Amino acid sequence: MHYYGDVELGNVIQQTQVLNPWWMWPLQAFCFNFGSTHGIHHFVVKEPFYIRQMTAKVAHKVMAEMGVRFNDFGTFARANRLGFPPSAGFRSAPSPQATNAPQRG
Repeated sequence: MHYYGDVELGNVIQQTQVLNPWWMWPLQAFCFNFGSTHGIHHFVVKEPFYIRQMTAKVAHKVMAEMGVRFNDFGTFARANRLGFPPSAGFRSAPSPQATNAPQRG
């Protein structure tokens, strides 16, 4: 899951979250555990999904320690916004919908 609009430009920790509650396991089974491991891809770009799965336990521990959000379902009510008021001088990353740039992810 990605946050857009009110994240600091280039701050990957603010741009991603991990979705891995127990009740999503049936859905995760059909997408190679994507919601749980996709955030890892933003830190280690060249890892294929099967390597991400093998490193997920350690990666999730480190990501949590560094401040990556886990299971933030409030994002759906906030239109994928991180949800804090920007500070003075804050440079935000533009929403892909607000630019002509193709979405990546």
